Amino acid sequence: MAGSTIQSTVVTCRGVYKAAVQGNWDTLRKFYTREPTSPINVYGDTVLHVLALYRHAKIVHELLELPLPIHGLATNNCRGNIALHEAARVGSVEIAKAMVRKEEGLVTTRNPLGETPLYWAAAYGQKEVLHFLAKKNGSENGLRRNDGCTVLHAAMMGEFYGLAQEIMGLYPDLAYSRNEIGATALHLLAQSPSSFRSGTIYTHKSLGSSGFIPLHMLTIIIYLCIPSNAYEQLLEGCTEDLENPCDARNEVYQGLLRSQGNLISGMIRGLLRRSQWLREIDDAKQKNNIAVKLAIFLIKAETTWVYGINAGGDPSHTWISGPIWNNISISHGKNKIEDPLLKATKLGITEVVVNILEEFPEAIELLDENGKNILHLAVENRHTGVFEFLKSKKFPISRMVSDVDKEGNTALHLAAKLGTDYQPRNVPGAPQQMLWETFWFKRVKQVSLPHLFPLQNSNGQTAEELFIGTHRNLLNLAEKWIRDTMNLLILISVLVATINFTALLTVPGGFESKDGLPVLVNDISFTAFMGYVSAGLLNSLITLAVAISAQLSHLQQDDFYISLPFKLIVAIAAFFYSIIDTIMVFAQALILQINKETTPTEYAYVAFGISLACCVISLVYIDIVYPVFHHMIVVLFY
Repeated sequence: MAGSTIQSTVVTCRGVYKAAVQGNWDTLRKFYTREPTSPINVYGDTVLHVLALYRHAKIVHELLELPLPIHGLATNNCRGNIALHEAARVGSVEIAKAMVRKEEGLVTTRNPLGETPLYWAAAYGQKEVLHFLAKKNGSENGLRRNDGCTVLHAAMMGEFYGLAQEIMGLYPDLAYSRNEIGATALHLLAQSPSSFRSGTIYTHKSLGSSGFIPLHMLTIIIYLCIPSNAYEQLLEGCTEDLENPCDARNEVYQGLLRSQGNLISGMIRGLLRRSQWLREIDDAKQKNNIAVKLAIFLIKAETTWVYGINAGGDPSHTWISGPIWNNISISHGKNKIEDPLLKATKLGITEVVVNILEEFPEAIELLDENGKNILHLAVENRHTGVFEFLKSKKFPISRMVSDVDKEGNTALHLAAKLGTDYQPRNVPGAPQQMLWETFWFKRVKQVSLPHLFPLQNSNGQTAEELFIGTHRNLLNLAEKWIRDTMNLLILISVLVATINFTALLTVPGGFESKDGLPVLVNDISFTAFMGYVSAGLLNSLITLAVAISAQLSHLQQDDFYISLPFKLIVAIAAFFYSIIDTIMVFAQALILQINKETTPTEYAYVAFGISLACCVISLVYIDIVYPVFHHMIVVLFY
């Protein structure tokens, strides 16, 4: 009997759940009238939960109009969420209005984590529902969950930065609110590198980190051409009223929000959004731009930020005070949350680092828990953008590069280290990585003082010794790759040279029997044919010579700085041109053979085929040689 009852209940719940998904009014009305609070799935969702998830606003409205003693609006599912939570999750304003109209107290209802429907609207980026619930909330009581995270934290964690700006317009003081580990909105922003252009694939420094380089180049060009839809009016010229700070902040926010959408027309945006590929690029551009504006506001709002050291003068203990920091000590081993500047430096978020240091230049003296300064962190984590910024400004580089961390490492020691955590994204193979590591070590060495070169760390190693020791395996892998590649180039260049030499001896049309001259010697195409044969043969021999030179070299770390990259570029460039020349030899020979019998249409087909082959080879060449070419440009001109 019990088993049949359970089976009957399961069948009933399955039918009701299906009706809720499909919006079957008759089935839902009958069940809801009898059991408005009964669960209909394994998550403990009631009819209203499921209807909210599937956005059946009309049915929810009609069910709530039924004359029942209880409607189950306050009923929790297994996770402690009421139906209004689900309406906020999916962004259904109509359902939220119907539920709140029936029971206004639902707005402040919390789940076991302390999250209100308003919090969920922020967490899932539902702007309209958030504004509606914010009006109904009437206070700041439901803005924070149990761990101290506010609705602003929720929007920031979901990377809904446009919504985050609107939340700060509604609740300005949330910009300075901390959760239980001490994190503010700026802390969350400073640990999201993908929210900024410097942390995406849309910079020239990231070329090589995302598949086919020519396609990657096209993606960056499109990114640069897409107009920004973020806020044109920044905080420039806006000053905060010391007597009414909230009013001043509100005015700034309203200025930001009013300017939204002024830079791009609906027509252009519509065209961009039609393609999934272009839509992804556009979304990244807009998110990056809004994140920068948001970071600038949060940083500029900290007008009372102060930096200092402890009374004993120990530089390993720093403190920062001000609204954003709330007088929290960040002494080593005691800080609960990492400083935004330190975090942004470790992650290479150049935009955040630049704006913090420009607003608060005294922050340059900040140290992390291991005694590393900003320059140390930028060098250790291989972030060229932050490093170049520190070099370009009037910061005390000579002192920063001379400072040592708790293990006795200078910036040069940190540049000499090799670890999987510090590999740049655009160095896919061992030779490219060895090129980059050598360049980075030399670059940091250029800003270091000579008396630091023999300085030993706590392990008794100089920077040079540390570099050699940590890069030994990488050097062996790179050397093997170089030798294998040179062997391949030697083999192919000999083959190409043989083809061109054979073409030189067996010219199209043959030779005159009387004087031994080529039959077609007076044809203009024959001159081009001989030119391409000569160029192909010459480039093949250049490839062969350079490849043999690289093969016979005893590769050391210094060879990867200029000598070896130069040889690679010359060898690959000569090889590329030898292939192109050989294709053109074939084309000219074909033209000479069929010259008198070819129609213009056939000529066009031949020209198209040749052009297509050359384009494909050119794209492949760019994909292969760009990392080395970029390395040489940086070494020679930066």
